Amino acid sequence: MTTTIDLEAHPSSGSHLLFVNKAPGLSSKASHRSGQAFGCYLLALIAWTSIFSGCARPAKVDASAAAPVVAVVNVVRRDLANTLEIASEFQPYQEIEVYAKVSGYIQKLHVNWGTHVRAGQVLADLEIPELQQQLQEDEATVHRSESDLERAREELNRANSAYKVAHLTYSRLADVQKSQPGLVAQEDIDVSEGKDLEASAGVSAAKASLASAEQALVAAKATLDKDSLLRSD
Repeated sequence: MTTTIDLEAHPSSGSHLLFVNKAPGLSSKASHRSGQAFGCYLLALIAWTSIFSGCARPAKVDASAAAPVVAVVNVVRRDLANTLEIASEFQPYQEIEVYAKVSGYIQKLHVNWGTHVRAGQVLADLEIPELQQQLQEDEATVHRSESDLERAREELNRANSAYKVAHLTYSRLADVQKSQPGLVAQEDIDVSEGKDLEASAGVSAAKASLASAEQALVAAKATLDKDSLLRSD
């Protein structure tokens, strides 16, 4: 029996294939010797294969693919800061409500939120369409009050004149009655006294009307001055 060993190498992959072919008809003793020889040969072949594999050229490794890519920066020394933006609104320490003297439309606003103001400062200009008509009515009221005052003065003058005549007539009749009793009828004296008292009451009424007319004129002028001040402001 003949044993044949075939070795096939593949250089491209770096591996070796071993094929053993045993021929039939070999005796057991010969087979034993042949097995020993085969073992020695096999060991030598394995050693040679190991040497051949170790001497084989290793495959090239891509250095760029093996090395990881990381971002780097230069180390510097500086202060760390963090900015936080929050929407907020200022609240005043004290709130004061300001009202206009009259109602109207804001024509011009001289201040805004957060503006510092002082006492007496003009904050806004108001447009009052009815103010001109009101001023005309105030002027008419003043003229009417002046006319009423003039009439009251004339009434007082007439009342004083009537009182003087009535009082003088009564005084004369009373003096005659005292000096010459019975010369003048008592009825005439009583009528004269009544006219004297009536004239005196007329004077008092005229004085009251005059005082009322004077007060009305003062009030009308005050209203006119107030409305005129609003227009000038």
